[in-house]
Amino acid sequence: MTAPSNLQKTSAGHAYRVGKRWFVDTARLHVIASRCLVEPMRGGYQILAPGGLILCTAVAETPLPDQHGVLYQCVETGGAADLGMQLQRLARIEVPALEWESWPTGPGGNADKGGCGCHECTTGAACPCTRPVRPETP
Repeated sequence: MTAPSNLQKTSAGHAYRVGKRWFVDTARLHVIASRCLVEPMRGGYQILAPGGLILCTAVAETPLPDQHGVLYQCVETGGAADLGMQLQRLARIEVPALEWESWPTGPGGNADKGGCGCHECTTGAACPCTRPVRPETP
């Protein structure tokens, strides 16, 4: 796999979980391709992982926070119990998956819902701090 020219090679990209669905962006797929065989297939790529084949199909969803390049939904065909852990092991990096129970709404994430304004709130992740909710501006 060759990284698109518009993608910064310094980015490790992200793995994402939204509900029960797993995704990787182009940058994360590029990192995985540097460690194991990733082949093009119709509509995306397939990862030939030690635990089985992982199909990565391009999706046209609203971009996720910090997404680099195209978003691919991942489906593991070998029956592995934890696809997220497998995607993490294949990348061999310490950047954890970003996770939500439902698709984050807009670039403000939780801040749009009255979050405190911390980095996690502005990217749509769960707020880890105890700051008061940012007052709404008139």
